[in-house]
Amino acid sequence: MQASYFTASSMQTMQGLLGQLGVKVDFSKHKEANVLILLATGVYLLSSVNAPQRSCKTYLSDKDTTMQVDVLDIMKVTQQSVCWCEL
Repeated sequence: MQASYFTASSMQTMQGLLGQLGVKVDFSKHKEANVLILLATGVYLLSSVNAPQRSCKTYLSDKDTTMQVDVLDIMKVTQQSVCWCEL
């Protein structure tokens, strides 16, 4: 597995990692999402980050639920992620 990094990846890189982990992203769970985050566990997050709003609607694949999350928490998660990209 690759080391964590903060720079956004290309969608091609993200698709490659999703394929390696066997993860299929269901974009219909959060159609307004503009960020996809992949964790080493295979869990993914779809989030709508809309500056200057601090609250981001975020779908968590492991819980199959959508919740409001602070943008700073989303940034912390991206720093701990395997990969993230803008949609």
